[in-house]
Amino acid sequence: MKTHQGFTLAEVLITLGIIGIVAAMTLPALTGSYKNQERSARVKKFYSMMSQVILLSENENGPIEYWEKGAGDIKNEDGEHDMHQNGKECQQFFNKYIKKYIKNLKSETAENNESLCEYKIIFADGSSLCAHNGACMDLIYDINGEKQPDKEGYDRFRFIICTGNDKAVDTAVSRCGSKDKRFCTYGPNIYKTRETAYNACKRLPEYCSTLLQYDNFEFKKDYPFKL
Repeated sequence: MKTHQGFTLAEVLITLGIIGIVAAMTLPALTGSYKNQERSARVKKFYSMMSQVILLSENENGPIEYWEKGAGDIKNEDGEHDMHQNGKECQQFFNKYIKKYIKNLKSETAENNESLCEYKIIFADGSSLCAHNGACMDLIYDINGEKQPDKEGYDRFRFIICTGNDKAVDTAVSRCGSKDKRFCTYGPNIYKTRETAYNACKRLPEYCSTLLQYDNFEFKKDYPFKL
């Protein structure tokens, strides 16, 4: 007589149950890690691309401090921020100094006051860039474009380009660190340590790009906002 050894049905079910529990415990962590790696790669790519674009444009258009940009925060007759006119200023600035050096699917004047999006560029990978015409040109990079949550610190990260007018110079000095540094994250000169940048990011998500720069644009375990 030969005996055939194997697993009983109960043993198989118990094993499958254990595997399911382990998977349920580890899958969220793995998913979160993948999302952080993806958004880290996109923010790094954007920062590197814009740095290169500015260098290329300076070779053709002269130093960035001499680039022409309309007055920031143009008001309408009621004294309110004029989205249409500021959008036109953004469009003219990008057409002259930026668009030639980047690959994008389309661009448009967005005029979305809630997200400070007056001029929008959509990239081939689905990410997008919104420009706001302030003292400097605010650049709000959205890693996943039209997808939610559309919140700064989560999937939207802010940078600035400062040109030559007096307000822009003041902003470049206060935000970027000197009048000679004209493209930067939002506040490296204000928050000069990782700890101060971390606390600023928790309170004011527009400053999270500076925290990320301290961390080489990687999302550390203590990063305040999870996707």
